[in-house]
Amino acid sequence: MKRSIVSSLGLAALALPLVSGCYIGPDAATQTQGNSGNGTSVAVSGMKVDNATIVAGDPESGKASFLATLYNPTDQEDELVSLSAGEGEATLLPEPVKIPPMATVTIQTGKDAQANFDGLEAQPGQYADVSLTFRSAGQADFPSLVVPPYGYYSDAAPEGTEELPEKVTVIETETVEVTH
Repeated sequence: MKRSIVSSLGLAALALPLVSGCYIGPDAATQTQGNSGNGTSVAVSGMKVDNATIVAGDPESGKASFLATLYNPTDQEDELVSLSAGEGEATLLPEPVKIPPMATVTIQTGKDAQANFDGLEAQPGQYADVSLTFRSAGQADFPSLVVPPYGYYSDAAPEGTEELPEKVTVIETETVEVTH
């Protein structure tokens, strides 16, 4: 009797990870690193783009800037030759943006490499379809979040953008009852 109880407890202990949803193999969720911020991360042949985000300028200005880190894991230099979002083309500084072999380049307002939009229609909270074209790595197409120029992103906003106030006032509106 004791042996069957001990055997049952042993089997239950071995089965517990299976029924609890735990997985400890090389593809387990705890073994992988996801995005560490709001940005989108993508890879194309010979290039990685990390934390791609569009930072909106002042409301209704149509200005925005692109924020990302480009990783070139190859032994050949590459170049970012164009960047677009929605219908707008970004102005690259410098043009093209050189990405040395086995190195990273940060694209951000105030840094050596910058990408600025004039006439972007996407508003904060929306996603814009971004297309990056590299001379060697090809094209990367992905959606990127548009964020307001607040907090961390105030330094990455287009030059001349005013940081949003810390408090946002919500205007209450009249509730309208709809009957069917």
